[in-house]
Amino acid sequence: GVFLLDDSGQWAVLRAGHGEAGKAMLTEKHKLKINGKSMVASAILSGEARIVLDVDEKTVHFQNPYLPLIRSEMALPLTVKEDVLGALTIQSEQPQAFSDNDIVALQALANQVAVAIRNAQLMQDLEKASQELLRSKTYEAIATTTGEAIHWVGNKAAPIAGSANRVREDLLNLLAVVQAWGDIPLRKRENHPFGRLMRQTWAIASSQGLDLPSKAATLSDFTEDRLSLMVNLESILEDLNIIQQSSSTILNIKEDLIGPMRQQNSTAVELPALLRETVAEMGLPAGVVQADYDNSLPPVTGDTRQIDRVFTNLIKNAWEAQEGQPNPQIHIQVARAEEPGFARVQIHDNGPGIPPDILEKIWVSFFTTKGDQGGTGLGLSACMSIIQQSGGKIWAESLPGEGATFIVLLPFIDEKNIE
Repeated sequence: GVFLLDDSGQWAVLRAGHGEAGKAMLTEKHKLKINGKSMVASAILSGEARIVLDVDEKTVHFQNPYLPLIRSEMALPLTVKEDVLGALTIQSEQPQAFSDNDIVALQALANQVAVAIRNAQLMQDLEKASQELLRSKTYEAIATTTGEAIHWVGNKAAPIAGSANRVREDLLNLLAVVQAWGDIPLRKRENHPFGRLMRQTWAIASSQGLDLPSKAATLSDFTEDRLSLMVNLESILEDLNIIQQSSSTILNIKEDLIGPMRQQNSTAVELPALLRETVAEMGLPAGVVQADYDNSLPPVTGDTRQIDRVFTNLIKNAWEAQEGQPNPQIHIQVARAEEPGFARVQIHDNGPGIPPDILEKIWVSFFTTKGDQGGTGLGLSACMSIIQQSGGKIWAESLPGEGATFIVLLPFIDEKNIE
């Protein structure tokens, strides 16, 4: 049989066997401990052939239940240069079965087997490396293509919110003009600025293929109830809101996916000042945020825009976690971490907390408990990527009913200057 060392080097595992006994041992994944108590182990440890021409109970010999009648046995090391790969074993039911010439010939055979095994291992390693390289290049190509696609979608979505907002403003202006137009006496309409504006608007509509007179004639035949359904300003404004929110969601997804992969522009970041500005820009109700900032801390290193995005996301999550509660509270603390060289930012809410089975999943991309509220499941995974790229750490702690706490550690920009 052919025994090869496993990866640990502690066992010789049977990899090839002859006859019914060999098949049975292969099925049972037969292996021998490398402890010198078998001829195989002894040959591997010494790197020399072990030969027994008449087996008895005193011989260093593994009593194999599959080969009870063995009288002669030979274990030849499988060696390539100085590396021992395993051992080749040959057994016979006859005593004195091997001559000196047999031993020389079989050792030469063992050497050839060892070279063949080593070549096969090298080919296998080469194939694995090739497959890994192929996977790496494939993932790289997919990531590049996906990144370009995300950029393209984001760039196409970027103008939508602005366009929807302009439509809203133009619509409201037009309605205001129509209302004022109705209040102007008939004799003054001809030369009034609003009159000229109305005629200009009708002309533009006509040039765009909009037949307003025919549409007006059709609407005049409708009942008041039907007209109220067809000309519904509330519905129009709601649709514009949906367009704006959808485009905003697309841009947020783009930023969550692409943002952490951007090259960071690391600068000195004053955490207390950054968090004060972040909280102010979020416009939360007065008294919700309770802050405790250590203003004596040195600056940390990071990309200001990306770090701000992390804290905006965490504070927004803390606020949304307390939706419907009578007295929502968010506690933000900035202090020196126990771990030398780091600042610690802690954001705690008084919400219901995060269940243990959910807590371990919140950092996974696309996992969300707020799918019905427009959640994408990318915010926290993006936060983790940004903080890790900044050389920091982020994690969450929570007990059901006791709120959730998110902790961020960021390295000081120059630890040598910290006393």
